[in-house]
Amino acid sequence: MTQQLQKTINRLFADTVERMDEGADVVQTISEIFASIDLTWSPANPDPLPAWDYRHAVVENAPAGNLSAVAQAVDADWQTVNWHRNPNYINDESLGRFRNWYGYNLYVGSFGMVKNLEIAVGMILISPDCLYPPHNHLAAEIYVPISGRAEWWSAESDWQIQEPGTPIYHRPWLSHGTRTLDEPLLALFGWLGDTSQHATINRDL
Repeated sequence: MTQQLQKTINRLFADTVERMDEGADVVQTISEIFASIDLTWSPANPDPLPAWDYRHAVVENAPAGNLSAVAQAVDADWQTVNWHRNPNYINDESLGRFRNWYGYNLYVGSFGMVKNLEIAVGMILISPDCLYPPHNHLAAEIYVPISGRAEWWSAESDWQIQEPGTPIYHRPWLSHGTRTLDEPLLALFGWLGDTSQHATINRDL
């Protein structure tokens, strides 16, 4: 990870804590652990994902300021980190376009570029016109959209369009989902708790 990317993510976490009530303590803990880790690794050689087609649109659409700085820093390191898809989803044809047209990286995590069992920090990229159906997981989670307006849902709120920079917090096991519109979504995410358990789709919703 470049120093520039680490600095921009740290600034984003700090700004996010100031804007939150519920979950602020979770984000503060993630931020403190993230800042304490030596984030250096050998560059990876990841296999490209279909969603990479939207890489440049992500940078172009990011709002000016710190979000743009984050998008540019992510882009600079794009091909030096591994990108993944949830193994619970890969063979699930009911997920439609989303199954193939998203991906995420892990800068820090149980199988991240830097191994850590306390937190997971990375970026998720979802192509336009995709539905990430309701799902949940054991870890508490914070999302901060970097680029792209999208609709977000949880078991406690209806679908709402959220702008880049808006903190979106999910308690452990809270069902939630995301629906992209006509532009790709790039979002920073952080997990605190058991980061080794992948998310699973809620079939009963």
